[in-house]
Amino acid sequence: MRRHVLLTFVLAGFTVIAASACDTTRDDVGGAADTAGDRARDAGDATRDAARGAGDAIERGAESVGGTASAATTTASIKSALLADQSIAGMSIDVDTVADTRTVTLTGTVETEAQKMAAERIAREHAEGYTIVNNIKVQQ
Repeated sequence: MRRHVLLTFVLAGFTVIAASACDTTRDDVGGAADTAGDRARDAGDATRDAARGAGDAIERGAESVGGTASAATTTASIKSALLADQSIAGMSIDVDTVADTRTVTLTGTVETEAQKMAAERIAREHAEGYTIVNNIKVQQ
């Protein structure tokens, strides 16, 4: 019987030691999990910020490309209309469009003041929202 009592005390002691070790391990694991969670949250925040930055850069690039495409479309539209108008010597008029400043510049030479004004009118009709600079010269 003494052996059973002694064995019970020894087993109880081991149980207490094991239990206290488990509590320590549980605390260590809990702390490690908290640290890992904090790091994961920080990484998520950094990823979100990087994604926003990339999105902003893409948007700026798209605006730049869109502006260039818009300027080319505006130039083509004006030039086509100038060539289609039989009263204007459309081949002698250059059209330059700058998207950043939203400016269309007409240069070249025409025979009459009426042709110069007609070219400017056509440019205004096809470049809504743009400033038109008419540098066309009238032959004398």
